Amino acid sequence: MSDAMFTVVRAPFGRWVLYRELIFNLTGVQADPAIIELIYKKERQAAESKGQVAFLKSGDYRRHWGAINANLLRQLDPSISQLEAQEIGEQIFSEVMFNPTNYLLQHELEDFILAAREKDYALYLATNQEVAGIKRILEYFQIRPYFKNIFVSDVIGFKKPDPRFFEHCIKATKCSPGHIAFLGNNPRNDMEGAAAGGISHRFLFDPDGEHLDTECAVSYIQIRSLLELFSHF
Repeated sequence: MSDAMFTVVRAPFGRWVLYRELIFNLTGVQADPAIIELIYKKERQAAESKGQVAFLKSGDYRRHWGAINANLLRQLDPSISQLEAQEIGEQIFSEVMFNPTNYLLQHELEDFILAAREKDYALYLATNQEVAGIKRILEYFQIRPYFKNIFVSDVIGFKKPDPRFFEHCIKATKCSPGHIAFLGNNPRNDMEGAAAGGISHRFLFDPDGEHLDTECAVSYIQIRSLLELFSHF
């Protein structure tokens, strides 16, 4: 079972360069990707420290990330009003989550899929997304047939790292948690969420070493190549 954004697909020059381009195109503000990353992670941590939404309504995920992006924008340019920042923040969300032209398929994805087929492993996607967004990504890259099922937060009603998201996914696969491995790129949403949901085989895909020093409450195996996963099974 795998996350989708920044795991199956990747931004050609990295997430923060993509953010820099989007921010400049939408606001004219020029910012260093390293500064964007620093502020974004701080705002994300502040938002997530407030706890999980009990039930995720359609559109909540867009508003949640729009607000994080809005706070990022206002720190970069305080002259942007809160209302305008929220609107632009949701536009950034749409570009990041809906626009496949911002992405390439992850390196080694084709070899990863072939290796999984040879081993008779079923592949599933589990993503915090809106249905239209993930559908557009999968159709653009023509990779939907490779996944047995797609689990989307807006449909399930809970988002990662809520354990109920993972419990729903596990139940739908009809596999025991011990026979499921989760592959993701986020220590909290993916690794801690999967652990809370009962998945013990957890793999953090971190090709650039972004999370070498990121604190995480659970253990996981860090990999820099998708194919590394198969050395553990």
